[in-house]
Amino acid sequence: MEALPQLHHAEGHDPEILRAEGFTGFSHANIEDLTREELSSHAVAILTGGDLNPGHLAIIRDWLENGGNLIAMRPGESLSAMAGLRSSGLTISGGYLQIDTSGPPGQGLVAETIQFHGEADIAVTTGETRSLAGLYHDAVTPARAPAVTLRPVGTSGGDIAVFLFDLALSVALTRQGNPAWEGQERDEAEPIRPNDLFFGDAGSNTQADFVDLDKVAIPQADEQMRLLSNVILHLTRDTAPLPRFWYFPKGAKAVLVMAADDHGTRDGTERFFQRLLALGPEGCDVANWDCARATSWIYASSDLTNQQAAEFIAQGFDIGSHPNTHCHNWSEDSLARAFFEDLHSFALKYPDLPRQQGSRLHCIVWSDYASHPRIERGWGIRYDLNYYYWPGTWIANRSGFMTGSGLPMRFADREGRLIDVYQQETHLVDEVFGTAFSPVETLIDRALGPEGYYGAFGTHVDFHNDFDLQLMNLAVEKNVPMVSVQQMLDWTDGRNASGFDNTKWEDDVLSFDVHADARTGEMLVGMLPFNFNNAQLVELRRGEAAVPFTAEQIKGVEYGLFSATSGSYTATYAPH
Repeated sequence: MEALPQLHHAEGHDPEILRAEGFTGFSHANIEDLTREELSSHAVAILTGGDLNPGHLAIIRDWLENGGNLIAMRPGESLSAMAGLRSSGLTISGGYLQIDTSGPPGQGLVAETIQFHGEADIAVTTGETRSLAGLYHDAVTPARAPAVTLRPVGTSGGDIAVFLFDLALSVALTRQGNPAWEGQERDEAEPIRPNDLFFGDAGSNTQADFVDLDKVAIPQADEQMRLLSNVILHLTRDTAPLPRFWYFPKGAKAVLVMAADDHGTRDGTERFFQRLLALGPEGCDVANWDCARATSWIYASSDLTNQQAAEFIAQGFDIGSHPNTHCHNWSEDSLARAFFEDLHSFALKYPDLPRQQGSRLHCIVWSDYASHPRIERGWGIRYDLNYYYWPGTWIANRSGFMTGSGLPMRFADREGRLIDVYQQETHLVDEVFGTAFSPVETLIDRALGPEGYYGAFGTHVDFHNDFDLQLMNLAVEKNVPMVSVQQMLDWTDGRNASGFDNTKWEDDVLSFDVHADARTGEMLVGMLPFNFNNAQLVELRRGEAAVPFTAEQIKGVEYGLFSATSGSYTATYAPH
């Protein structure tokens, strides 16, 4: 059993999950504002937590009986009864779940048990309620109770799906670690670092690791979010095809976020960047992610000159300060002071560089749960790589996902509120994999291969070995983009600001507008269900021009993938 998390419901993570999964056309409202008119304009609604008053319950029941589709997270007694669930009054804290992959919506997802965090309600199904995933006490012991269920309501195609655990809370905790271990030096390697929030073997306070290292190869948070996506697609299978965006530019399934920490070397950053420049191709387009680029965070004592740094910036590289608390645990005041001193010294030496928006603290010191990203945000930093997959003695040559994720998503504070700073795990650490590189190859192969463990993989190099060369060679061989932190931030912001508007389904034709934010260039990929209600996507047009699309199976769902530039589209479906 895990230490009970002290994080409140991560309310801000509900829309953050939808954005990460490429669903940007949603509205977010409080249940107190729910009206029949508002609900009737939506095909799917997601309700988080608690019971409903009789008025709201009646609105939802009528909507479901008229063909609406509801996803409820740990609902109260009345809604549970409507979903065909009878509570036992018991819960599981920090258990596991196993998705039913024998058919939709679980088909294509991970088949073995995976962790969830927070509490799950143990309930019994009644009537037509179907289990989509089962609860487990541990990785092998079934609780003989559902984790996710589905039940039809009425005769007009309405369905209600229930997650018996709080998905948003589970994702936030899986990504950020156990808040009950905040400020604890658990791995006996000072200072306190993010991995201490996951490290169980803490002497007299030994507990199970917060991330099951036997499951670390699986992006467990991402697979839970993809289950939600598949449930959404399944619920709308007879309503209208629902478009979404792919995770990364141009359909990439793996991305290397290349980031170095230069501790005052003579020419480490210069050599690093020159190696990437040599990869070409000549005349490549940086904005289109055709060139290999990277970030280097450097001490002001570096030999790199202001002029050299400005020239690299002009070529599409990213350079900033590597803030330093001298490997000491910090208070909020001392961390803010360290940022001030280092960013100020850096700006004096490099006056021609733009203000940096990414950061990794020297020694990755992380003295409490969420002060660091909040302080970073105050200095204009919005992309954080401090969650660092190490030490090697703990990792034991297992590549994977300490945070359960390969997707950049924003931090949540202790109250569950979003902090506008993206968490990017540093999955590939030179101290861990520099002399044992095959696990890195395995990680990339699982992203590109049938497992579908897609990801933007953060890297760390500091020029003490040839890990950067190994990464470059692998990326070239596997055709994996290498980008800077700034490029990844711009892409993520741009994708989240893009959207599908004015969607209409009539006579087997889906019409919609795409707004592609300028930061996505022409790299945004749209996804349309390839099969819908016994019909198949046969034609896609933007205005009068035909738009090519390719059919591809993604996590058990076949999609038509297309280049989603701004404009008005029509997608025509025809019977098989």
